[in-house]
Amino acid sequence: MSGKPGARCAPCVLVFAAALLSGPFLQTGAAQAVPADAHPEVLIVVNANWPPSVAIGEYYRKARAVPESNVLALSYGPRRANFASSEFETIDRATFEASIRDPVAAFLESRGLKDKIRIIVLAKGLPLHVSGAVTPPLATYLRDSTDASVDAELAILFSGKDGSAGVAGMINPYFDSDQAFAAFRVAQPQAVLRYLVARLDGYAQELDPKTGLPADVKALIDRAQARGPAGTFLIDEDAAKTGALSSGNRIFLGPTAAILRNLGREVRHDVTKEFVSNAKDIAGYASWGSNDLANPGPPYYGKIKGALFPGSFVPRAIAVDLVSTNARTFAPPRLETYGQSLIADLVHIGVSGAAGYVAEPVLSGCARPYILFRRYVEGVPAGEAYYRSTPYLGWVNVYVGDPLMTIAEPATIHPTDLDGDGVPDAEDNCVEIPNPDQRDTDGDGIGNLCDPDLDKDGVVTTSWGRVFPPEAAGDIERIALAWQRDVYAPNYDLDGDGKVDATDLGIAQLWLFLPPGPSGHRKTQGTGNAGVPKTAPGMQGRVTRDAAQGAPSGSRAPANPGATPPGPGTSRE
Repeated sequence: MSGKPGARCAPCVLVFAAALLSGPFLQTGAAQAVPADAHPEVLIVVNANWPPSVAIGEYYRKARAVPESNVLALSYGPRRANFASSEFETIDRATFEASIRDPVAAFLESRGLKDKIRIIVLAKGLPLHVSGAVTPPLATYLRDSTDASVDAELAILFSGKDGSAGVAGMINPYFDSDQAFAAFRVAQPQAVLRYLVARLDGYAQELDPKTGLPADVKALIDRAQARGPAGTFLIDEDAAKTGALSSGNRIFLGPTAAILRNLGREVRHDVTKEFVSNAKDIAGYASWGSNDLANPGPPYYGKIKGALFPGSFVPRAIAVDLVSTNARTFAPPRLETYGQSLIADLVHIGVSGAAGYVAEPVLSGCARPYILFRRYVEGVPAGEAYYRSTPYLGWVNVYVGDPLMTIAEPATIHPTDLDGDGVPDAEDNCVEIPNPDQRDTDGDGIGNLCDPDLDKDGVVTTSWGRVFPPEAAGDIERIALAWQRDVYAPNYDLDGDGKVDATDLGIAQLWLFLPPGPSGHRKTQGTGNAGVPKTAPGMQGRVTRDAAQGAPSGSRAPANPGATPPGPGTSRE
């Protein structure tokens, strides 16, 4: 996936001419009626060089009553190219800026839409991945990587932060927010997050004969407004995960099941070593995907060896799997070189919205399913729910599906004990992660299980491997050193099992660059004001691919503990 289509075709912006005459913002004589369900806050971007992309944009525009004047057609890649293949999915930064970013920015400014648009929808046929110049070593991956998704870069357009390396200075101010996005933008007009960006994508080998759309993409759009049974949320842990990787079960998947139950949803919470198949009427799905040790082999999802993995989905179902590169392509790979599982396969079998990653996100950079699923079930549109669940901006994340999709029957239950651990939220020192023991060894009002902020500076830090002098060590390094030296410190024992080990390190890394908590006992510093976390002198910038990140799942900490020892990262193949 190394095509550089921008080099073959000068950037060109085409605007649908009909919008100039019939757009709802232009009035001649009597005012034109705007449909009650119209969405003038949405911008649709298509590739004029590929008819199916244009067809996707028009089909979605009509489905959601988006003004014709809010459709931007970019000329990306050579005409008559096969955009159903992976050849044009990756783009270098210079070409991205010239062919995608700058034309989108110019369109928004010239039309007076810069502050009116809230959502950008990208149609299949536009690139996925902005490739970095080099791949940094494991120890500095989160600090230095310049890989990004096209979507994540457009989400921070006009912020002055696009093109930033790593994630340390790119904390999402909308992370775990209670606000509607429109209200957030009014309250924080200068916040880095400017737009919610989603894409309508899927396999395109089969075109719908009536519309010219890729069949999978048409179904994706249709399902977002279809009705069906309420269904069951399938949360599939992998009991074979140990050490740092087990934090994915403890912090991501387990709490998701608990919160959904307390919101009154039907939940199937599998905690065995099985990779669930043949489930019926799935409303939401979270698992380890191909990182589950019991996976059936590629393509991992769909009909395999006589079973349907994970099963059948109801309309408006959403999905998250903890897989490093599950959105690296929307072109079917060959089985012999498949790599990790793909959300394209989930879309193909019926998922209506999915979180994905075009490159290694590390586990701390993954969307939090317990936030995404909770907000979606509460009635928050899928695009907003997704961005509330994403901790870092300008990274490698994508959301595939209609961002305006809402659950058919929002929750009517408003639990006072969200995580179901028996402690009311107002008294719970770890509101979103079940901790019935309420263990809080430093007495700061935040339970150990969600409090890796050892130095109490309001955010969980790394010192990029520096551990001398001791006061220069970050929170991650302190836990890594205690584990390596077999030293016990109660505050470092996050899971309360009587030792400091890889599991504690894995848990800590899931809060990297974020404040601890949340706790009902005290307000923690909001991520929107957290700023750039403390780093070692001379090492300002991004975090490393922290121990909990994309390191191989079976490895131990390196000799230099601060180099972000391996942990619960989404293991690579």
